Amino acid sequence: MQDLTPTSPLSHAPELRELVIPFGDAGYVALYRHAPGDDAVYILAFRHQKEAGF
Repeated sequence: MQDLTPTSPLSHAPELRELVIPFGDAGYVALYRHAPGDDAVYILAFRHQKEAGF
């Protein structure tokens, strides 16, 4: 799992996290939010690493 650093574009939203999923020569990135109060993880976006942005 990749933690977001203070220089990350998502650092302004600490509740958002990225999960890098290796696959082939690149992989996928899942943008998600963990809601401990709901005991849930919400997948917000899923993209191939070679795509630009979410």
